[in-house]
Amino acid sequence: MNYRYDEAKATQAAAYLIKKYGGELKYMKLIKLLYLADRKSIELFGTPIVPDTFVSMPRGPVLSHVLDAINSDDNGIWSEFITNSGDHCVSIKNDPGVGDLNRRSLRILDEVDSEWHTIDQYAICTWMHENLPEWEDPNGSSIPISPQKLMKAVGLDVTMIRKLIDEEKIFQDEDIIFETLRRGERVSLSCADA
Repeated sequence: MNYRYDEAKATQAAAYLIKKYGGELKYMKLIKLLYLADRKSIELFGTPIVPDTFVSMPRGPVLSHVLDAINSDDNGIWSEFITNSGDHCVSIKNDPGVGDLNRRSLRILDEVDSEWHTIDQYAICTWMHENLPEWEDPNGSSIPISPQKLMKAVGLDVTMIRKLIDEEKIFQDEDIIFETLRRGERVSLSCADA
């Protein structure tokens, strides 16, 4: 199981952090800050701020879909508000606001930024290599980091991990049903699903 990516939350969280740097930020540092914030949120509350697929890459763990959004020229929500501005930076085109983020998420983003604000992205990468047990060297490629592995790394016990994974599966199933209904299609539920 992986978390179902939420592009609106990713865009809002990224823009919130980018604004703390005058509207432009090295994208590697942004990805690291978002990962650290998600990690902290999972440790404290069992869920990430930005649901995404986590992967180990040569410079540390990252949020896979966020990295794809940074490297893409698509016309999604991300590109409406955030753009590549050259020199490995991203900047804000329009402010997406923070409507999909709760106060708890904003507080975690503030705390993570406060801790790492003056530290460059390469120092953060080195720290991640040395201190995050879920990261493993992918030898130039990438290796998925399962939510279970991340939850274990932040100290959640097996019972809690099982409960959180089961809840996430229910949320994802509900999302699929709501999306199907939104498209006007019929949903067939068995007695076991009700």
